[in-house]
Amino acid sequence: MSQLSEEKMAKIAIPEKVETERLTLRRYRREDSAGIVELVRDNREQLIREFAAMTNLHNLDQAASFVSEKEKQWDERKTFCFGIWQKERGKQIGQIQMKNVAWEIPAAELSYFIDREFRQKGFATESIRANPEFSVPTIGISANPCARAAC
Repeated sequence: MSQLSEEKMAKIAIPEKVETERLTLRRYRREDSAGIVELVRDNREQLIREFAAMTNLHNLDQAASFVSEKEKQWDERKTFCFGIWQKERGKQIGQIQMKNVAWEIPAAELSYFIDREFRQKGFATESIRANPEFSVPTIGISANPCARAAC
């Protein structure tokens, strides 16, 4: 696979918000901190296994720092992190991110988790399909069939 030029990399636009029939995927904002704390609290056991760093988010200040770091990584085009909200309830039910983006290779990891109450309902699949920029052909990143996810 060929390397992406800086010019081509800069042209790949990652939308900050994506809508599906049942979901809204959106780049985190500071006002999402309370929802992040609640999501982590309700799913701590699952997150310990797959997303250990998130288990340290116990209060609004910690969640706000997490959001600030995700904003910085987005602006640097290293990680694109979205909260996942179910439209019907207006509740945050998960997170999906393209992380460790190495545009020069090109390579990245896709990670996601869904709140335990909402698992096995197709929300993870819908989230992945919602953003065409996560697709292999769009960004030229090869898929890893051995990737693990908690959904």
